Amino acid sequence: MRGYTGECLLIPKRDFRPWWKRIIWPPVIFTVARAFVFSCRYGTVEIPAGMPTDGASVPRPMRWIFPPVGDYLRAAVVHDAALKQNPRQVADEIFLEAMLYDGVPEWKAYTLFGAVRLFGILKERIG
Repeated sequence: MRGYTGECLLIPKRDFRPWWKRIIWPPVIFTVARAFVFSCRYGTVEIPAGMPTDGASVPRPMRWIFPPVGDYLRAAVVHDAALKQNPRQVADEIFLEAMLYDGVPEWKAYTLFGAVRLFGILKERIG
């Protein structure tokens, strides 16, 4: 069966950095409050309680289009956990499947999927 088992409950983390760092690099950091699981064609991804996540890792100039906490937030949390349990390409596919399962519009899901694939390829080549 595909889908979620449990609820994605996130707690915002306090940021103790100096005020000027918070303005320049605004924090979007959460802690998963309760463990949950996402089942998909690649198997299951276990998201443990206590796992830190930054939501969707969107470059700052693009955040006005895709904020870190959009309708794809739960899929982004799954992606963060999937990266620790799978190769990057599989984790990216899981991200796409989770977004589509969550009802994220296809144009947005495929745009975000393309962005994470491109970032993954660049990260592998650059190091």
